[in-house]
Amino acid sequence: SGSASRQMAPRRHMWVLRCWCLISALVGFGTRLSKTPHLTVGLSDDSAPIAGRMRTLFELKNQGDDAAFHKLTDGLRSDSVLLRHEVAYVLGQMQHRRAIPLLTRILNDESEHCIVRHEA
Repeated sequence: SGSASRQMAPRRHMWVLRCWCLISALVGFGTRLSKTPHLTVGLSDDSAPIAGRMRTLFELKNQGDDAAFHKLTDGLRSDSVLLRHEVAYVLGQMQHRRAIPLLTRILNDESEHCIVRHEA
């Protein structure tokens, strides 16, 4: 029905955006960054290209320690719905104990974009 397809459109759109961003972020991963201090692209720096911020996001996910977790939470202050969405996803995937209150807050914040809340 028309209603069902309208509800699926945002999910399909976000899936396409996620794939595009993941592919873009993976380009150039041959020069893999290995330590958090070398990750110079701030996740909340909305003037930085999204591909660089996505690369930083997934590098921090792979690092997985407390320092990476704290840098990831910086991305929740971004104006980019796509980035906040991916940060929420990554925080859940990391299963870091301190992510639970953050994700719960996002989930309960009705002013947050529905796609971000969906990932929380």
